Amino acid sequence: MKKIYFILHCICLSFAGCTNNPGMEDTAMLPKTRAIHNEEPVEEAFPNARTETYSTASGIELEKLDSIYILQGDIILSSEQIHKLEQQETRGAIQTNATNYWTSCDVYYDFASDFIYKEEALQAMNNISSSVAVQFHPKETYNKDYVHFIHTDGNYSNLGSIGGKQDISIAKNQGSVTGIIMHELLHALGLFHEMCRADRNEYIEILWDNIEANKKSNFQTYIELNTPGADIGNFDFNSIMMYPSNAFGKQVNGVQQKTIYRKDGLSYYAQRSYLTDSDITALRAIYGPPYAKIKRVTDEIYSYDDGYDYYYEANYPTYVEFYKDPEFTIPATLTTPRYLNIFRQESNNGTYTVPQYSTLIVPAGVSSYLIGTGYVNASERWGQSAESWRIEYGIKNYHHNGYGY
Repeated sequence: MKKIYFILHCICLSFAGCTNNPGMEDTAMLPKTRAIHNEEPVEEAFPNARTETYSTASGIELEKLDSIYILQGDIILSSEQIHKLEQQETRGAIQTNATNYWTSCDVYYDFASDFIYKEEALQAMNNISSSVAVQFHPKETYNKDYVHFIHTDGNYSNLGSIGGKQDISIAKNQGSVTGIIMHELLHALGLFHEMCRADRNEYIEILWDNIEANKKSNFQTYIELNTPGADIGNFDFNSIMMYPSNAFGKQVNGVQQKTIYRKDGLSYYAQRSYLTDSDITALRAIYGPPYAKIKRVTDEIYSYDDGYDYYYEANYPTYVEFYKDPEFTIPATLTTPRYLNIFRQESNNGTYTVPQYSTLIVPAGVSSYLIGTGYVNASERWGQSAESWRIEYGIKNYHHNGYGY
């Protein structure tokens, strides 16, 4: 299925899975180069603009329009994400250049005053939240991080949560509007396109000579992007995140050329109607279910109190626990890996450092997992705080903040 990429604070995982939904495949064998005329159009941020190819210092190619960086046609990267693409680093199970997921699995939204597809957007959000433990809420004045639906001449989204207002653009006068909105929302939730899986060459062939100039970077796998990831399940031609077979194809005598060839010789048609099982599996790997709850345990090292001087030192092992139900009464064992935004933060005498975020891959087969061991060292004299130092660990995409000291 798709990828949850580890770019920004976003993952570049690559999720795929089998689908039980009806397929869109045609059993007819087609020539490798025949163009398909009834494809869904590919989502593209700026279809009427001439972009240039931009190469990062680490050799990753993107599209660029003025100061806007575009990945895979319809993903707008933030300046922070661009910076993180230059700094690929992995420490054990921690991916330091992952995508940011939405805090407490809640996404807030509003609409531009001239946005005409409100009903379709609400249906798209309902389609997602009915299968995944992520909830969409109308933005209130105090919500600082939210998606803002607008109209331009293209379709695009940011990747994961980038902080503050982030636009989702939906072009007017196009078909499959609800499905296109779901596609862009899945980018905002942290997913990439299906054909960027590391194993894609087992299933498809990219016809590089047929791709438009400056568009070849849209077909890079996450390995070619130098981004950590993992393919889960089988390649899914029906995924709502799959490119059409003529995506970014050159026009030859008025016919758009095929750019993706299915190696078994069958045709396929990109659909924008429903989430497949593999789409849902990918989202659940980030947002559940199972539902994620944070638990901290106090492991006292030493304490002293003589009524005059007080000293306390302790470790705080911090765990994530998984449950089948949102009431957190039935423990659950993960059947697939889970991708968590975790943070580490220090404080010295009440002054907190900027949290350091990374992505932790929790392996399948566990119901509880240690995300880090916090620490506190505090002293007082005559009831007045003399010195304190604290290290804390937490999770961003949790469902219940069930900890306390």
